[in-house]
Amino acid sequence: MGTRASRAGAAVKGAFKVVVSHLWTNRPKWSAARWTGIILAGFGIVAAVLLAYLGNTKTPPAASTQGFIALVSIVAQVGAGMAFSKDGKADPTHAQRSIGRLLTTAQRAKEARLLAEALYERKVTAAELRFGLGQLSTHLSYLEDGYAEAIADWGAFSPLAMELAARSRPAITESDKGGNNA
Repeated sequence: MGTRASRAGAAVKGAFKVVVSHLWTNRPKWSAARWTGIILAGFGIVAAVLLAYLGNTKTPPAASTQGFIALVSIVAQVGAGMAFSKDGKADPTHAQRSIGRLLTTAQRAKEARLLAEALYERKVTAAELRFGLGQLSTHLSYLEDGYAEAIADWGAFSPLAMELAARSRPAITESDKGGNNA
């Protein structure tokens, strides 16, 4: 019976290690601005609670001490707000570049659609169809590149968002990217 209990204990211990390992490796990687904001917010909260506690004691501190603690709390909260406002804020030049890339990609998608419609609606010879499909393939390659560059733009803006999005989507393998699947 002791052996059975020790095996169960070892199994629970092993499962616990797996869960802790998973949580540690998949923890969010926050930016320095976010950590700074969290620390300053915590410091401001501690200062406010300290002020409330000291103000209700039998011998409260002097008004100047209470004013200093209140000032420290205010400065910490303002600092936390400023730190949080910087985290994840888009640079206007980054947004302009990203929007420009998306507009170019949209134009290329329109050209590919018009080419596909023209190939479908017209009576074309096999040679014309082959040439048109080659052009369509080129347009689709430009679209793929445009999407990859737009994704890279957003990855430069928010690596954390990219990591979270990558976890929620299945990975694209080289065989998924194209080639002859027939």
